Amino acid sequence: MKVLKKGLGFFLSLALLAGCESNSSSSNSLINCDSRFVVSDIRQIYLFEYKDPTSLNFDLLHKFENVSNNGAFFDCARNAIVSPYGYKGKNNNESGVSIFKLDTKKVKDYNIPDGVNGQLGLYKNGVLLSSRLIYSSKIDTSLGFVPEREIISKEYVDKHPENVSKEIINDYKKGVLWKKYEYMHLFDLNKNKVVKSYKQNADFGEVINGKLHAQFIDAFGIVNLEDGSRKKIIERSTLKNKEKGIQLSIPANIISAFSDSGYFAITTDKSWNYSNGRGHKVLKSLDSNSIYMAIDGTLVKQISLPFENPSYAITIGSEIFVFSRGGKYISKYNFSTKRLINYDMSELLELENYSINSVGYMNNNFIFSMTDTKNTTGIIFSTNNKFSKVSPIYKVNMSNMSVTTNKNIQTNFYRAVH
Repeated sequence: MKVLKKGLGFFLSLALLAGCESNSSSSNSLINCDSRFVVSDIRQIYLFEYKDPTSLNFDLLHKFENVSNNGAFFDCARNAIVSPYGYKGKNNNESGVSIFKLDTKKVKDYNIPDGVNGQLGLYKNGVLLSSRLIYSSKIDTSLGFVPEREIISKEYVDKHPENVSKEIINDYKKGVLWKKYEYMHLFDLNKNKVVKSYKQNADFGEVINGKLHAQFIDAFGIVNLEDGSRKKIIERSTLKNKEKGIQLSIPANIISAFSDSGYFAITTDKSWNYSNGRGHKVLKSLDSNSIYMAIDGTLVKQISLPFENPSYAITIGSEIFVFSRGGKYISKYNFSTKRLINYDMSELLELENYSINSVGYMNNNFIFSMTDTKNTTGIIFSTNNKFSKVSPIYKVNMSNMSVTTNKNIQTNFYRAVH
């Protein structure tokens, strides 16, 4: 098995966490899990709480400093903050999971040698993590779909035999293929260790009914977390065009959303699928600012959006919420009824030059995190589910923030298109 080092990527996505209540040993009082949310960036973690469930106002409960956070979230069952981290230590080469126990005010780091790129969602008693070390192994065809970009090409093996093992060379002579991958690790939050691993790259995704719906390398698919088998949703093909540029079957700079019904791609004003090789990139055959669904391996248009700069999207049940870059315009598309409802917060928000990092949601509220164009100042505020009321704005010295709630821990800013 060959191992390579991979640089920091951006992995991540959506995951559902069932509601719970927990007794805090420090206060001996009942914690309402659905009233708390976490906002974090690469160095800071804030735990907020709605003390009045009928109000949009929230209060700061705790603030932590931690290097290289990646999607920190509140673990209500254990009354702790959990933060995967990518780079710590003297040489910035330590990765793992930090756990802040709120009752004891103590923090402990649990190292993961493969490195951590991010968290992919909750499964059973743990959090699913993507890693950074690149391995190679023989393809197990019984596990199903393998994206073409993961397969080590025969052309590469033939041209660069010095870069591969003799075992790979011999297998390729027999028609047996190998792939490159990073592990996904399931870190058990009761045992504080990795208890299961999957040989699969994943950028971001959502755990739905025990399966990870995720973006792989130039593909989208589903991983059965029980047995590790994989199913293809749609795969991107790349073709050279006549002008020595490229054509993409799935555009770049799109917003992705998953549901139990399938995969949705939202094109933006920055999406493109055709390049002439000289810096000119355009969207051909597809419409910008529109919602598409993957059906039988192709993108099929569902509906156009009424604003020109969609930047972020989340899926709740059978509804996709799409947010404009400045946070003032929102569309809610029900893909079961095919109904689109639009909201306008331009009169409620006197904001200019701010862009959405991430949006979290609770039972009746949405939490927005945004950063100014200089990427130096952050703001946090909440709205009701009709987007007709807005809380006071909470300012923080943060940028590139991630909002996580008991309903959804995969609202990472890396999914936003700016």
